[in-house]
Amino acid sequence: MAMTGWHRTSGEPSPHLHDIVSREVTDSVEELRRQVGEPFVEVEVHCERGRPAQVLLDASGDADLLVVGTRGAGAWGRLALGSTSTEAVHHACVPVVVVPPEAGAASE
Repeated sequence: MAMTGWHRTSGEPSPHLHDIVSREVTDSVEELRRQVGEPFVEVEVHCERGRPAQVLLDASGDADLLVVGTRGAGAWGRLALGSTSTEAVHHACVPVVVVPPEAGAASE
């Protein structure tokens, strides 16, 4: 099967891509642990298919709190939530905390 971008021609994500994303997230968590130091917080990495907001809402079903990030580009972006964080705020069954990007961090 030919691969085009993120998906194979069948429309399914490449298993190799899933592994790459999972490894990148795990590496980021470990780097943050080194930066923050003690106490460590237990983190489980799950790489799920689906719309990001719906995956987060489904996963938060038995949670006490949902924490999401937001990223905005430019002056307007800093005032507005992204689509995922907006959907989480409006549809979660638990309290939602939206964490803005670090001051001075590059927006994507």
